[in-house]
Amino acid sequence: MNEIIKYIPALGFLLNLTIFIIGRLDKKAEKKEKRLKETQTQIEKGECFPPRKSTHK
Repeated sequence: MNEIIKYIPALGFLLNLTIFIIGRLDKKAEKKEKRLKETQTQIEKGECFPPRKSTHK
């Protein structure tokens, strides 16, 4: 039992870290989704500029 008790704080920390990372990824996905919707509405309105040409070859 004592062996398990030693690891509880570390497990709590890992759980918090995991939740934090998932939250960040979720926010990034939301931003990406929002940008995609904005671009799509611009395309529908005809306000969209042609995509930039890549300078890397």
